[in-house]
Formats: sequence, structure tokens, C-alpha cells
Amino acid sequence: MSGNPGLVVITSYLYGQTEAPKQTFHFTGGEQLYIVPQSTVSGQSVAFVEVKARKSAAELDFAIDDRRLARVAAAAEYLMPRFAANGEDIRVDVLLLAPGVRPRHIENAWIG
Repeated sequence: MSGNPGLVVITSYLYGQTEAPKQTFHFTGGEQLYIVPQSTVSGQSVAFVEVKARKSAAELDFAIDDRRLARVAAAAEYLMPRFAANGEDIRVDVLLLAPGVRPRHIENAWIG
């Protein structure tokens, strides 16, 4: 599966936006983060979103673990000065996708 289904889900289903994230970053460890800026009641926030797509729902249970999540968090921390330099709230989300099942959204997946 490609990242394109993730873009549709990220923007419309999870974050209520009509445009795809303008920034996507690929890292050597295989992480691909989507940067989703948002306006909230309390101010601005930035979500760093990792999308894991699998061929079956059963595979989703093993798509993210502590080691993989730590790599995602490290990639997000690397990008934070660029996208959250003005005091924005930041979070790392994980989106798990498989055909025929509702997307799983892990909001604030990394608290470190």
C-alpha cells in the first residue's frame, strides 16, 4: 500500500482539513512523517503523523512497537525546530491503515 490513502485519511477523517499536508519527510530508518499544522481553540498546534499501512487488520497489531515509535519520535524531534518554533503545541500521532477496517488513530502516541 502506498502513503496516498494515508494522506486522504489524515487530512479529511482525522484533522478536518481539505488540503493534503504540504510537508512530508522521509528518513533513513524508513519513517515517513506528515506535518499537519492546525488551528485550535487554544492556539496553534503541529501534529507529526506516521502512517503505517498493512495488508490485513491482523498485521496492524504489530505495525508499531516501542522501537519503531522511538524512531518516529526522534524524527519528529529533529523537525520540531522547523515547524514548531513559535510555541505551538506539538504531538506525535500514528495512523494505522488496512483494507476493510476503520483507520486506527493513536493520538499523542509518544510522550517523552
